[in-house]
Amino acid sequence: MRTYTIGYLDIKLEFEEVIMSNLEIGKRIRTLRTEKGLSREAFCGDEKHLTVRQLGRIETGNNLPSLAKLDYIAEVLGIPMSQLIDEGLLIVPKEYLKLKTKLIRQSIYGDEEKIRQREAIFEDIQERFYNQLPEDEQVAVEVLQAIDDVYVSENAEFGEGLIEEYFEQTMLRTEYSTNDLLLLYLYFLSLAVNSERDEITLKKVCLNIVSQTNYDDTNYVHLLQRVLLGLIFYQLDIDYHEFIPEILSMLREIMIDIGDTSLKPTVDFIEAKYYLYGEKDKEKALQYYEKAINGAEFLNDMNFKNRVIEEKNKDFP
Repeated sequence: MRTYTIGYLDIKLEFEEVIMSNLEIGKRIRTLRTEKGLSREAFCGDEKHLTVRQLGRIETGNNLPSLAKLDYIAEVLGIPMSQLIDEGLLIVPKEYLKLKTKLIRQSIYGDEEKIRQREAIFEDIQERFYNQLPEDEQVAVEVLQAIDDVYVSENAEFGEGLIEEYFEQTMLRTEYSTNDLLLLYLYFLSLAVNSERDEITLKKVCLNIVSQTNYDDTNYVHLLQRVLLGLIFYQLDIDYHEFIPEILSMLREIMIDIGDTSLKPTVDFIEAKYYLYGEKDKEKALQYYEKAINGAEFLNDMNFKNRVIEEKNKDFP
């Protein structure tokens, strides 16, 4: 990609080159697909790997396909991936990945300063990286933004378009990608905000998620823990406790496997809620409340400690 140091034209010229690359790749894919006599519907099959709408956006140059989608496209066409794209175009900038990691790992919890920090990160990504990213990375940014917007505003409408577009594809899978986990978090957060019940989806997701065993990618593990916590909070919200013990067990197993117990106070806090409302065992609930308070103090997390004390006082006035 050429670089021109002439003010705002830098961005414009780089953006135009990205669009041209996307158009060329899309045209190449469309040509090869039609030569094989395949409609978009036939090409995408069960849409588990690629939906008809996603293929349409790729072929018209609106999106750069991710590595996983390119692999699927090349396999269906029966050609090497190198015939479709210069693999250098798929290199995701390291600076972007650092920003994405920060967004995945950092929680808001009503902290105004963290909210401002995250807004600045989203603006930085949009200005410097977004147009050059593969579609899957663009979706990740959009879902992360939507999660923040739904959480801060308590308005589920911010996530509706993304859920409508991508959630059905996530539900076809038994092994969840990072984007799948983000979409699951957004979906159940939106349900909680709207006080809606969806036990069918909840059961299917819980049965699948407890079988996820990819603990090598630290970002994935952090996000998996976040989704597991979200699933428990949602079950507590709707007074449905069937999968809480198994998910709590999985959370503790993950902490042992990765050697990181920073979430232990949170897990103890949830366990207190579960014993109080799920098992009606006040004594056990009090024990776990004390563990959560002591653990938060040990980690010097005073915000969480105060939150736990506040919840304990509500439950045991």
